[in-house]
Amino acid sequence: MDTVQNVQTIKYLGTMVDSYLKWQSHVEVLSTKLKKIIYKFFILRNILNKKILLVVYNSFVASVIIYGISIWGQPTLVLK
Repeated sequence: MDTVQNVQTIKYLGTMVDSYLKWQSHVEVLSTKLKKIIYKFFILRNILNKKILLVVYNSFVASVIIYGISIWGQPTLVLK
């Protein structure tokens, strides 16, 4: 019989979820990933024209930001 393991954070379908349903860990992972991509844009800006840069942006940056935003982009309710 398998047992369920209690973890602080889990990656599920590319989205980081913690045990409190907070998105801080997911935002940190996205931030790290996007920093690497933005650095590549810094290098490519002198090589590619704006039209191609826009295609690259939509392929790499926008897709990373948009993926799962309907789940993690919702504001959390605070009970008072």
